[in-house]
Amino acid sequence: MDRDLILQLAGILGSTKDNEHSANVRLQCPLAPATHAKGTDRHPAWSVRVVPDGPSPTMCWACDTAGTLEQVLEKAVELVGGPELEAGLAFVKENDGGGLQAAMTRLRIADRDVKPEKDAIEPWEPKKLSRYVARCGRTVSQYVLDRGLVAGDIQRWRIGYDEGPTLVGQSYIRYRVVFPIWDETGALVGASMRTVVDEPPKYRDWPMTPKGDVFYGEHRIDTTRDEVVIVEGILDVVMASRYLPNVVGLLGANTGMGETRLEKLRRWTRRVTLVLDADQAGSEAVEGKVRTWTGRDGKQRQKKDPGLLDILRRHFVVRVAELPAGTDPAELREAVVPYVRRAKYLGLSSTRS
Repeated sequence: MDRDLILQLAGILGSTKDNEHSANVRLQCPLAPATHAKGTDRHPAWSVRVVPDGPSPTMCWACDTAGTLEQVLEKAVELVGGPELEAGLAFVKENDGGGLQAAMTRLRIADRDVKPEKDAIEPWEPKKLSRYVARCGRTVSQYVLDRGLVAGDIQRWRIGYDEGPTLVGQSYIRYRVVFPIWDETGALVGASMRTVVDEPPKYRDWPMTPKGDVFYGEHRIDTTRDEVVIVEGILDVVMASRYLPNVVGLLGANTGMGETRLEKLRRWTRRVTLVLDADQAGSEAVEGKVRTWTGRDGKQRQKKDPGLLDILRRHFVVRVAELPAGTDPAELREAVVPYVRRAKYLGLSSTRS
């Protein structure tokens, strides 16, 4: 949907608007009464991308709702209701190209007839990965700007954007921010592509990316500093590394701490600080997860899967930063520093090997 139509939609919804001259227009989130903590959106947080010749993806940075204009307004009509939302939905259906899902369906149909180049390099080969990262690095996504990244962050981490469609492995991707991944030697070993629209999965990885063996940001490790800060996600690394030294990311709470990662940490440091997201996934990653099941005899059984704390305390002096509930380092930005400073060292486990 083009800018003029988005501004017309704002008038139909009775919405305050902001960022009218950027790549996105921000409106008040139509789901605010149902999904925002205070039930309002006084400062427009619903980002609608200007797409002159096609449907517009959207994202609300207050409630983290993503989807097409049509999808979000359909949800708002269902949860909130009212004549303004119904009129807005009717306007979108008429003017937004049938919604992004329809556009993606048309793309998939067209993609069936797209054939790879003859004798093309396999998608996991380094040359093709390097070309892909270089191509995507020529474009900046509004998503990373809306998350607070600046030009220095984008250049330092070579963050790019792929509008697609691009054949990655056996399927096509579109509308994804591209985060290159380097190992400790500085070799490009993979990439993680994060969708900016409601197109699952949220993250796609370049084929053969060794997620369980590398930390995001390990190519920037300074071994003269005897401490490594471990966070969860890519944006956590980008933001926290502005204010803290030696920040690396797990590339997801469930990627674990295998022997390859442990060996790297042993070479780099004797002290580790864990600063994971303050949610259930982050807590289970640190403390471990208790699994419960019923045996054949009908009795309940439990087993605790070891967490990062259990594993790391065998080899390192560890501390855990406790963040406010529901927050993460990327969201806290410089406010993460005092939480890290207040974290206390727990000492080595008696089972050190």
